[in-house]
Parts: sequence; C-alpha cells; structure tokens
Amino acid sequence: MKPKFWINCIAAYWDCCDRYVFTEQDGCGIAILDVGKNCPPKGTAYLYNLRVSPHCRRQGLATELLTRAEKLAEQQGCRRITLEWDIKDSPLWVLDWYTRRGYDELKFTPRKSALLEKQLKPATKQKGTEQ
Repeated sequence: MKPKFWINCIAAYWDCCDRYVFTEQDGCGIAILDVGKNCPPKGTAYLYNLRVSPHCRRQGLATELLTRAEKLAEQQGCRRITLEWDIKDSPLWVLDWYTRRGYDELKFTPRKSALLEKQLKPATKQKGTEQ
C-alpha cells in the first residue's frame, strides 16, 4: 500500500502569473508551478524546483507532486506544461523519469540540458457557469 502524503498548496498572484507552491508537510518535497497570464504565455504552465529529499524517495511523492501540479494547471485552463532539465541540477535519471510521464524533449543538448513539454487537457467551462 502506497503511503498517503499531506500536500499543502500556497498561491501567490502577480501581474504576469499565478504561482503555486506545493509542499509536503514533513518537508520531504516541493514543487513550484507558474500559470501564465503573459510570462509564461497564457495557456502554459511552467514547473520548476520539483525536489524530493533523498530519504523520502521511492515512495511516490514526486509523482504525487507532479500529478497535483498538472491537475492544477489543467483546472486553470492550461494546454501545456513545460519545464527545463539540466545535468548541473539533476541527474540523467530525472530526465528519463519525466519522459516516462509523457514529457517530450523540445530542445536539448544531448545529456546536458532539455526543454520538456507535456500537452494537457484543460478544464472547460460549462455553458452558463462562471468560474
């Protein structure tokens, strides 16, 4: 049975984007998501700083943080989510982990850096409702 995680989400709203910070209550993991109004462009979410402490890995926390960020991006109407991977910040297995989760490499320098993107299915507003 996989452990359940208590994940908090804190939101901050700026002129150019809305920022959401997901944190696991015991400090084991974090993910930051920017939903663009104009940086990143509207309809695009930018994920960065998804990290899990070494002693908390292999328990599904990174997958849970990523899933929550993707769902929130879809709820905000985003059609895509992007992130950057760099060997200076993350080992190669992290790049492989993202590609197994549906992220495509748009631009890359082999084994050094990559711009990754995943297409999302944004939530649609139902006719006659305001959100």
